[in-house]
Amino acid sequence: MNDGAPLEYVFSFNRTVDAIMGEKCLMDAGIPVMVLPMPVRMGSKCGICLRVEPENFEEAEKLLKDTYSRIFSVTEDHEGKHFREQ
Repeated sequence: MNDGAPLEYVFSFNRTVDAIMGEKCLMDAGIPVMVLPMPVRMGSKCGICLRVEPENFEEAEKLLKDTYSRIFSVTEDHEGKHFREQ
């Protein structure tokens, strides 16, 4: 659990190719990134998402600005993880 600050940020994409190219872009910039399945309840056309740490969010958002479809901040409490669209 945390104090309500985001644990991570998740970028969703409309096309799988955009997610793959986004991963490469972030890796080339030295930003740690993880490719994950997008939670079904969040809805994603391509089914995968990119996860970045809060300290890398602003730079990642700038680099992916032309490719992502939605961004979610992820927090956690006693009920589990919560996704909030930015």
